[in-house]
Amino acid sequence: MILLLAAMLLSSDPAASAPQTQPAPIEKPKKAKRICKRQDVDTGSHMAKSLCLTEDQWNARKEGISADEYEALHGRVGH
Repeated sequence: MILLLAAMLLSSDPAASAPQTQPAPIEKPKKAKRICKRQDVDTGSHMAKSLCLTEDQWNARKEGISADEYEALHGRVGH
């Protein structure tokens, strides 16, 4: 009888008796909020153009960094 009980315990799946835990949900990285500003165009058009950038990109523009230089330093944002 003891041998039968020992055989049953050894043959049972230990993972089935262990409590199952839920994996932690993977959080998606938050997209940076984009700020759109109206740009005056000197091409003779009556239509105004708007430019949408993140706050960091607007600050970089104020400092004189081009969009290509910004992407080289910080990577492409929002795409």
